[in-house]
Amino acid sequence: MRLGMGISAMTAFPLVFTALRLAILRILRRINGKNIDPNGPSGTALTVTMVMAICAAGVVLKDLSIVISLCGALGDFALTLIVPGLIILYLPRPTTQRIRVLAFVLIVGGVLLALCSTSVIVFQDVLNL
Repeated sequence: MRLGMGISAMTAFPLVFTALRLAILRILRRINGKNIDPNGPSGTALTVTMVMAICAAGVVLKDLSIVISLCGALGDFALTLIVPGLIILYLPRPTTQRIRVLAFVLIVGGVLLALCSTSVIVFQDVLNL
């Protein structure tokens, strides 16, 4: 079991980290209005900062099942509710008003359920309530 989790973490980390890094670079580009080179000094500083934050979380947290629970819950809601809603909204063909309402319901419902599950995980695992 532990070997499988270790292999899963080692193979998934580069994919997830790269996606997170690119998303943060896009957010910074929208905020600043400047394009940040991922391979330049700013991109390298961002990468080093992110790796240090992840390592600090690994040192501080004694039980990583909390992190795995959060990743699983948020990823599941994103894949099952939020992403399909966004795909429906950005379809190239014209959609009816009923379909757009369904897409908004999927997105808002997915975000609300993700927030609720995150708070439940934090209350149960972190705060021991």
